[in-house]
Amino acid sequence: MQGEASRYDEWYDTPLGAFVFARELETILDLADLKPGQLVLEVGCGGCVLLERLKALGCQVVGVDPSPFAAEAGRRKDINVIQEIFPPSSLNCRPDLIFQVDVLEHIEDPLSLLRAEAECLDEGGLIVVNVPDCSRSIELGDISMALHQHVNMFDHISLPATLRAAGLDGLGWK
Repeated sequence: MQGEASRYDEWYDTPLGAFVFARELETILDLADLKPGQLVLEVGCGGCVLLERLKALGCQVVGVDPSPFAAEAGRRKDINVIQEIFPPSSLNCRPDLIFQVDVLEHIEDPLSLLRAEAECLDEGGLIVVNVPDCSRSIELGDISMALHQHVNMFDHISLPATLRAAGLDGLGWK
């Protein structure tokens, strides 16, 4: 599994990966309007690639990921990684922003995860969810996303419905 996580983060070094990384970071920054010193938590932080950039922009950052690969990446990059499944029992802060990139589609109970994130969030905070757009796969009946260990597939209808069902207001779609 560690090898798989490592390959995923190495993908960010490819031209396509660098493009996707730039778009992911741009989206987070556009939506969150982050200021230096604000606390940002990433669920499923993997190699801490996005947290490293947000830290360089002056944010306080913390990752939550049960993977030993994530914990090691955090140590190398001087980023606090809580090596637990969200919500971690050792979380003692209330982030201004909680975000996840390509996580929700792997979660059997996405409503519980989203509700737990909302409970941990600071008042006036923001949750950013990034998932693959499976619209075309759903239209075609293509289940190949399951090969990537996806237990959920989201599109422009199901993702907002899931967020509403979790009790999250102020939905934005980008």
